[in-house]
Amino acid sequence: MLKRIIYLVFLISLSLLLIESIRYKIADKIIYPLVHGIGVQNNYADAIIWGGNIKRYVKKFDDAKKDYIYVIKKEDLSKQKNALEMAYLNLGHTFYKIGDYSNAAKAYYLTLKKNPGNKDALLPFVRINMAYENSSQIIPIVQSFISTDIKDSIGFTELCALYNRLEEFDVARVNCQNAIKNDKNYARAHYDYGVALLSLGFNKDSEKEFKLAKKLQPNIKSREKLEEIMLSVKKDKEN
Repeated sequence: MLKRIIYLVFLISLSLLLIESIRYKIADKIIYPLVHGIGVQNNYADAIIWGGNIKRYVKKFDDAKKDYIYVIKKEDLSKQKNALEMAYLNLGHTFYKIGDYSNAAKAYYLTLKKNPGNKDALLPFVRINMAYENSSQIIPIVQSFISTDIKDSIGFTELCALYNRLEEFDVARVNCQNAIKNDKNYARAHYDYGVALLSLGFNKDSEKEFKLAKKLQPNIKSREKLEEIMLSVKKDKEN
């Protein structure tokens, strides 16, 4: 009976791999030429960026980068609405995926210059810069993000994390309080608030925040652990 179950699991796993392989092939060989062709023929930046996303999806990262850079460098494409922002954002995602965090940070920075309120760029941008100990330098960028929507919790939480890293825990605490005020169910805000409280000696209060963060997001990890995972991916790729 056990052998049959193991064999069945093997067959299911194999079929899933085959499905993924077929899905990749369809995306790369059929969908990409259609989307990319429409973009080039009609001078349509969004379609070329979507084509780059398909290449990133099938793990052809150099091809993906070429599409994004094509939009960035071609003046009549780059002037289209949101084109530069999305090209830089997806270029950043591609660099991040392959562990080139320096270039990813540059691309995310350029995304945030085009749109200071871009959440998809802010989060990896902060993580990279915290990992490379650039916390103090990026505070103005996070403050600009907050100014686009002061009722959002993400910016205040990222600012809290930066001040935690700089050991300015009172300032960190206030920012996390603002984040929680805006969204009481944002797990990361509670976790980072717990870090600030613990560092200030409020052990019981910090424990409550950590427990609440775990309840809201059971797999939540510390900032340091997330950075360690990120940098270990880079190390593995370099080796």
